[in-house]
Amino acid sequence: MSQNPVGKLLQSINKSERSSELFDKLGEVALDKFLDNDLIKEIPIIGTVISLLKAGDDFRAYAFARKIIGFLQEVETVTVEERDRFFEKHCQTPEQLTELGETTLMALDKVDHPTLAQMYGRAFALMLKDSEAGKLLFEQYSYIIKNMSPYLLRNMGSIYKYSGISTFDTHAAHELCNYGLMEQKIFARVTNKDEMQRTYMPTEYGRRFYDDIIRPFQ
Repeated sequence: MSQNPVGKLLQSINKSERSSELFDKLGEVALDKFLDNDLIKEIPIIGTVISLLKAGDDFRAYAFARKIIGFLQEVETVTVEERDRFFEKHCQTPEQLTELGETTLMALDKVDHPTLAQMYGRAFALMLKDSEAGKLLFEQYSYIIKNMSPYLLRNMGSIYKYSGISTFDTHAAHELCNYGLMEQKIFARVTNKDEMQRTYMPTEYGRRFYDDIIRPFQ
């Protein structure tokens, strides 16, 4: 794998095993000292990202490093052997490797919270474990995660965390319908004005997404 940022991210995905140690240290030391950590050598994307961003925006460098490490923590739930098998089967050409790396790097840059980066990593891990069905599911899940926000996540928790008990914002419910995570039902009310009433209901797909991706973080 090449030594540009995409190549280093892929190398980190393939071999990372101790990113949780970096996650703990990141909030305790300055970025310039953080670069000296021996673990950086084992997870090359961290050093690259911090080096690229530190000169322009120290806060953005810190935030992006948090997202990368959170993502890798979830990837590490998959054994190195399983990761190797995925790369051997689905990334046989330089073009396939580049597409996977660029897509992942841009997705992590887009999400606006470290928890969303961890959720993206969780979806990525599901793909690594089940490369056939998992690849399609990852594409679906990653699209949703990239468009999620803490506001929508809170409402997802209100809807799916406790069976039969839900209090949620109707605007959030409307947004979640766009991703198949809820469904809107409309029925007539027997009144003098023949009004139509809207209600929002959980979906089977929404339940699966919540259990697969969100539940571990709530």
